[in-house]
Amino acid sequence: MSFTEEFGRFTVGLINAIRDENIRWQQENLPVLAELEKQRKLSKQEIEQELKRRQIKFKYEMDQLEMEGASKIQDFREFLDAIDKIKNDFRQHFQQMSLPVALSIHQYGKRLLISMWNSNSIHERKKYEQQLFDFLYTVNEDIYLISSRENKDGFYLPEKTLKLIRQSEE
Repeated sequence: MSFTEEFGRFTVGLINAIRDENIRWQQENLPVLAELEKQRKLSKQEIEQELKRRQIKFKYEMDQLEMEGASKIQDFREFLDAIDKIKNDFRQHFQQMSLPVALSIHQYGKRLLISMWNSNSIHERKKYEQQLFDFLYTVNEDIYLISSRENKDGFYLPEKTLKLIRQSEE
């Protein structure tokens, strides 16, 4: 027999031995392999279920945030409308007041509202909220005082409001 034939038989025998060992190993480990495949499929299903659950939760949270955002935008618009109304009320009740003074009062209120709305910390927000409350209270007080005067002739300005603005800008 030639070297080539012997080498060929050796190679075929080696391949058959490896194949037989592989088959024997698979038969011995078939239950373990089946269990691993079952666990892989279960894990995949669990991951898919968890992903679906999280997607539903995320969508719910996004919907909540959108509703909150829409509500906050509506609140902000209402505040802005109220501050715009203050300018008109001042022009109506304090007819001698110049437009730039009314606009300055209006801008001050608007600045407080925007600062309160855009503040990052609770402490800062509460500070601006209190300043806005003081401003609105003082505005109402000035309008009430001018409305309650019997003699509306004369030169009147919203003194308390102007004083509050001057004090806050010091």
